[in-house]
Amino acid sequence: MKNFLPLFILFFTLNLFSQKEANFWYFGNNAALDFNSGTPVPVSGSQLNTLEGCSSFADADGNLLFYVGASTPTTNNLTIWNKNNTPMPNGVGLEGDSSSSQSALTVPAPGKPNIYYLFTVGAQQPSNNAGFWYYTIDMSLNGGLGEVVAGPQDLGNPVDHSNWSEKVTAVRAKDCNAFWVISAHGNNFYAYKVDDMGVNVGNPTISNINGYNASADPRGYLKVSPDGSKLVSANMSNGAYLFDFNDETGEITNFNGARFAVQFDQSQVNGDVYGVEFSASSRRLYLSTGRINSSNENLYQIDLTQPTIEDMNNSVFLVHTYFNSRGALQLGPDGKIYWTSNESNFISVINNPEKLGRDCDYSHLSVKVGDGSVTASQGLPPFLSSLLLPIEITDADTNTAINNQDLKFCIGQDKTIVSEIVSGSGITYEWNFDNGTRISSVSSDKDLSLINIMPDDAGSYTLTVKLTDDCGNVTQYNATFNVDIFESATATQPSNIDFCDVDRDGFNEFDLQADRTSDILNGQDTTTFEVLYYTNLADATSGDNPIANPYTNPTAFSRQTIFARVQNKNASEACFDITSFELNVNDLPVPTQPTDYRICDDTASGSDTDGIIETFLLSSKDSEILGSLDASLYNITYHTTLTGAQTDNTTDAIDKNTNRTVTNSERIFVRIENVNNTSCNAVSNDAAGSSFTSFQLIVDPLPVLKANPELDHCVALGTTNPTVNLTLAESSISDTPNVRFEYYVDAAGTNRITDETAYPVISNTTQSVFVRVISDQDCARDLIELKINVGETPDNAYDDLQPPACDDFLDADGNDTPGANDDTDFITNFILDKTSIENEIKSNLTNPINIEIKYFENETDRNNTLNEIDITNYRNDINKIDITTNSDGIRFPIYYKILSTVNNNCQGLGEFYLQINAVPTANPVTDLELCDDGNDGDATNGLVQSFDLDSQTNDILGSQPSSDFTVTYHLSAADANAGSNPQNTPFTNTIPDSQEIFVRVTNNTTGCFTDHTSFNVIVNPLPIANFVDDLEVCDDNSDGSARNGFSQSIDLDAQTATILGSQDATINSVSYHRTLADAQSGNNPLSSPYSNLTPNRETIHVRVYNSATMCANGISNFDVIVNPEPTFTPVSNLSYCDDDLDGDDTNGIIQNIDLDSQIINLLGASQDPDDFNVTFHSSQADATSGDNNLTSPYT
Repeated sequence: MKNFLPLFILFFTLNLFSQKEANFWYFGNNAALDFNSGTPVPVSGSQLNTLEGCSSFADADGNLLFYVGASTPTTNNLTIWNKNNTPMPNGVGLEGDSSSSQSALTVPAPGKPNIYYLFTVGAQQPSNNAGFWYYTIDMSLNGGLGEVVAGPQDLGNPVDHSNWSEKVTAVRAKDCNAFWVISAHGNNFYAYKVDDMGVNVGNPTISNINGYNASADPRGYLKVSPDGSKLVSANMSNGAYLFDFNDETGEITNFNGARFAVQFDQSQVNGDVYGVEFSASSRRLYLSTGRINSSNENLYQIDLTQPTIEDMNNSVFLVHTYFNSRGALQLGPDGKIYWTSNESNFISVINNPEKLGRDCDYSHLSVKVGDGSVTASQGLPPFLSSLLLPIEITDADTNTAINNQDLKFCIGQDKTIVSEIVSGSGITYEWNFDNGTRISSVSSDKDLSLINIMPDDAGSYTLTVKLTDDCGNVTQYNATFNVDIFESATATQPSNIDFCDVDRDGFNEFDLQADRTSDILNGQDTTTFEVLYYTNLADATSGDNPIANPYTNPTAFSRQTIFARVQNKNASEACFDITSFELNVNDLPVPTQPTDYRICDDTASGSDTDGIIETFLLSSKDSEILGSLDASLYNITYHTTLTGAQTDNTTDAIDKNTNRTVTNSERIFVRIENVNNTSCNAVSNDAAGSSFTSFQLIVDPLPVLKANPELDHCVALGTTNPTVNLTLAESSISDTPNVRFEYYVDAAGTNRITDETAYPVISNTTQSVFVRVISDQDCARDLIELKINVGETPDNAYDDLQPPACDDFLDADGNDTPGANDDTDFITNFILDKTSIENEIKSNLTNPINIEIKYFENETDRNNTLNEIDITNYRNDINKIDITTNSDGIRFPIYYKILSTVNNNCQGLGEFYLQINAVPTANPVTDLELCDDGNDGDATNGLVQSFDLDSQTNDILGSQPSSDFTVTYHLSAADANAGSNPQNTPFTNTIPDSQEIFVRVTNNTTGCFTDHTSFNVIVNPLPIANFVDDLEVCDDNSDGSARNGFSQSIDLDAQTATILGSQDATINSVSYHRTLADAQSGNNPLSSPYSNLTPNRETIHVRVYNSATMCANGISNFDVIVNPEPTFTPVSNLSYCDDDLDGDDTNGIIQNIDLDSQIINLLGASQDPDDFNVTFHSSQADATSGDNNLTSPYT
């Protein structure tokens, strides 16, 4: 599928009269741009240096007339400069302001070719020169350089000027040769009509808008759409508003008739809105946000074709954001929208403003305005919106406007360019072609057709449309587009990719460029053409979302169509071709290993022993090999050689749907392959480690049977309901290894014997059963008859009791398993003297030769010769033996059978007896605990010499008579088991603090013992009775004397915490005693408060008792000391003369009263001042409490 699409680079429309009047822009700091060449070119010499608003205007041929603005960024008025950059007469000091958003706007006077009206607005801050005015300019004066001939003329109500907005805009009116000039104050819009009569100052259309206030934040741009249908107002911090405009009446109303002003959602449009602009079609709106300095600037696009404001808000798209201040937006004569950048040598451009989202082709700071100090500022010159209405030319294939775009076409392509339908009379069309060297007329039709485009068709195409409009004006429209021609692309369809996924995860990484690009290009130059890959045709057609290389299939084991787009690198959106191929990821088959194919030998070949079978059908193995694989996806073939299977060789392939003849065996190799990709296969391989190997066709032989087998069997004389173990005859039936036997009552084999080891028989009578012998491959011959001869025989006389054994402390299987060991289960091991026993048995036989003796636990097993036991290493099964209980334990018989080794005849039956003696019981006992003592000279070493081990004996024996049993105590389990090194009482522990004692209880009669009981001997530490300081108290007067050395309020318990120290007070208690003996025995504890019996000093003995261990310590003591009350000697008063140390010797106050000089006198001769502390106080209460003592010298 070949495609030829144009690549759109630029929008640019030309209109003979009005469009070129916007071809010069003067703005910023001496910046200027000339659009006459089709692209903006910097112009030098500008005298304008303004922060925000400005204006400029050209004639119908695009020649500059004048420009307007401030001479410095802080100037509070405006200047008009002519095309020679000289101020126009009367054009200096005009109303307006450098800091007004839209300080000036130029409107040509209808019907007056040389007259222009200049509308200006001021600013509230910082100059306080707000207002709305207009001036008249006559370009016929001053030698064609122009002169201001009238103004300023107030517009609006002058009393409102102080808070007028900074906004002004204009658009063509519906009436012929008329314009509307619009500004705003408060909630009113003023629309002044300009026609051939001039500016209709006295009759503006005033629109009052509910919910709108232009003066609340007067900053920001006001624009009317080029088609005159809508108005947008940016009010900075208050956001942006959308209105409907009536170009016939000048009336402004809320959008869609809303009750209140319609505002764009400030959560979608983030920041203070400053610049606004419509696209040339009036279908798109752009808003810019920011602040006067140091701010994030945002540029937003809004789709005005949406029906509601909610839908428009949802269409908001953030085009770009960066950090600067704020900047105006302005639609250019080339159909692009420009965004100024404060203090920059470059401004930004939206190349395709009609396109939505990123397709609008925003280019940041890409348009140069000058060098060095020549920079843009925050404003751009506004123009009559209707100047920028285009005549549109479109590509008939895409219905996309191509005005002044650079289009890319392919060799051999056909293309039709359609011009917009225009109204008027005398309409003529002329298409001119400029190839760079000459211009030629190529068509006078409305639409241009280019057939079989060739390289010579590259160049510039211009449409000129001339007509007389409905107002009688002769009008000319121009439109231009450029064409470049490129080689067309051809996509050759490649072969499909069939991939065998050997790791079986269903996914693979494909290098499509390496695998298929060369085939698809098929010789086309790779420097010119490239191949891109896509997952769907829509993306391949649009060129969107190419597959990243390498590519991984998204779905396991999938079949996917891949679309390949061959495109000319120089015209990728115009010259391309599309083909497709399949990408198949096939699963590597993982077959199930087949079992060998076996059939039992039969007589079809004439003999059932020749190993020949003619009926092997290999197709019957298919399902086994496939396993869970889908049979529709895989094919299986069978081969006689590995090479044949690997190469799929037909010469050694076996027809799997036809019977094959095999003698003895044949090896078969298997090939399984994916039907969609035969290279995706698995072959049986016998190499080491292979999980899929060959299998064999095997002819299995039938078992070989002996003739006339018989079974001779004996039972005890008088046995009722005898049975026989038929399996004893198997060696007489067949010697073929690895066979099994089935027994039947009847020769037809319909009534199978279910218990072949206990088949009921009749003694002394010959009977028959019928036997089928089956090989390990389930091959069998016809049933063979087995004759059974059962005879009766008397018991042998040998019935001795063997030496008894003690019950052992093992589990039922004879293993030492903690938790499962048991010496009360009457299960133990017997190692009997088989030779001695059999000699005794044989002594009762007449001719004891060629015999064997078999031993059994019960009579049933003996009768059927089942579960033979080895008496040389026998452990009884408590559930199978016939038990008799006696005083020492249990007794049970062992049954034996005497058989002839020549013909299996029974030579006799009998039984002898075994006995298991019970072991004693050792009841568990509590530990023995003693407190540590000092008998060994150390009361803290954890050793005690007085443990009475024998005190545990009665509890260990319980109800067992002590005369029948012996209890001994041991230091290890080994000693207890061996009965070695018994310990005596009293016992001294050899391990400090705690030591385990092992107990052995032995039955004095049987010698049986138990040795798995133990207890601990524990030495508990004595509590610590810490020594404490003596307890001193003052003698009190409770007994009538404060000096007799007795006190009745001695708090002994005050010592308790210190005596215990860190010991737990909840289990350790302290008691106090007068004597050491009482403290050690715990007798006569003293109560607290205590009254001493010995005056002045008495020794108190301390006992600490641990209630948990019941250990006590009574070796600590302290003294209680009763100190008598001090005596004092009365002294005379101190007398001092008033002095002048405080500057007054008459005030009765002195500063050097020596109170300490009285201490020795107060204590008297019997009391040493070093033993007493004497303080002085100003009140009895302070002296009693000891508070507020006076210092000496005292004032």
